[in-house]
Amino acid sequence: MEITFQNYFVMKTLKTLLVAFAALTFTLQSNAQFCSNFGEGDFVDLCVEQMGAGTTGGMMSNTLDIYDATTGGAGADGTPDVQVTMEAVVCAATDACGQSSGNIGACIGGMGALGTTSDFAADFNSNNTGPGGETTCENAGGYVCVTIDFLNGFSSTAMGFDLAQTSNNGSSEGYEGSFGYVTAGTDANGNPLTLPAVTIGDFCNYTNTEYLAGTSVSTFLGVTGPGTYQTDELNAIPNVCGTTTSDNGEDTGSGSGGTNGTGAAAANANLGLNPTDIITQVKHIYFYTSTPSTDCDGDGLTAANSNPSGSWSDVDFCFEPACGYTLAEGDVTITESCGTYTIEFVNLSAEGAASPVTTEAYNILIDGTAIASGVTGDALAATDITANITPGTPFTLTIENAADMTCSTDLMLTPPPSNPPVAPVFVPCTTGTTGVGGN
Repeated sequence: MEITFQNYFVMKTLKTLLVAFAALTFTLQSNAQFCSNFGEGDFVDLCVEQMGAGTTGGMMSNTLDIYDATTGGAGADGTPDVQVTMEAVVCAATDACGQSSGNIGACIGGMGALGTTSDFAADFNSNNTGPGGETTCENAGGYVCVTIDFLNGFSSTAMGFDLAQTSNNGSSEGYEGSFGYVTAGTDANGNPLTLPAVTIGDFCNYTNTEYLAGTSVSTFLGVTGPGTYQTDELNAIPNVCGTTTSDNGEDTGSGSGGTNGTGAAAANANLGLNPTDIITQVKHIYFYTSTPSTDCDGDGLTAANSNPSGSWSDVDFCFEPACGYTLAEGDVTITESCGTYTIEFVNLSAEGAASPVTTEAYNILIDGTAIASGVTGDALAATDITANITPGTPFTLTIENAADMTCSTDLMLTPPPSNPPVAPVFVPCTTGTTGVGGN
């Protein structure tokens, strides 16, 4: 009988784990900035105009797409970056003074407020048709609130923010001014900023008493300190009862304040914040009040009759993109073959100082141990990680910028269990016998 042996080697199929995870981006501040500006003329035409006591309510503009995240510079990427909301308010008259409470408004785009060519305008009985020239209600006033929102992760550093303006603080017979305050933001580590609590509705409680005491509207409302700018110095020259003769002794002198035409950054560098603080919302207020005029005869009327106007132009900003890396779901592959593990990935992208990955080198670590250094490109070829992991045990894959180790992204991954090769199996068979191995 002839006996033959056939060698049967049990082949092991490569087992590949496609590691799926949600796209992750670790955010840190970097030195890569996108600095530019936008202006009120960049928006679609929108006006808010309040005629007499009351409010227009907030009216939102269109959005601006001014930053291209794919290039890290100017352009559009389909994600809105900036929007403004405007509201005009006229305070109710303090008594039955017999005159209109006044009008105030604002426009963006190519239009002017209240029929002017200016972005802001007020008209508090400038026609001067009342008895003895007294045509404005005592302590009459109004304001426009422009809320600037940076959207969808877009922002500005405090150092990069500025708002330019003209004719914001006179010349006028009444008190004309502006100010602003940050209402949302964080420090460079993502902690919320401590900002002043401002109740803009208290504006209508500002009176002739405060003006004569030398108190500005911004100070009256608590718009001081970090996160604010004040461009509302007292401008009009008050009347003096018993001395002033015009308009029944209530005529005020037209004047300009020392902050007329002063931008936000010049008024308060970095808006009083740390230069690296991040701003995501700012409110800019333009206002007018008749408070410089004292009601000498007690008839509820004063003579601060005026129709001032002002404008704002560019808002400067510096945006610091997040410094870190992003991998989309399914772009990391761990392969196990006969007990040997390799890792590879594709489509790596980066932002901030880490971008672009084609030229900005990065390191790759597993649980803190480097497996590759000075890598460039958006893909990693299969790299042996057998010595760096324990089969079936999660590990941390870190991608870090070679020049700044604080700019990094951590991913938690789990390799498949080990499946070492099976030893050869020899199966005897008898010639002519059907069975394992055949004849």
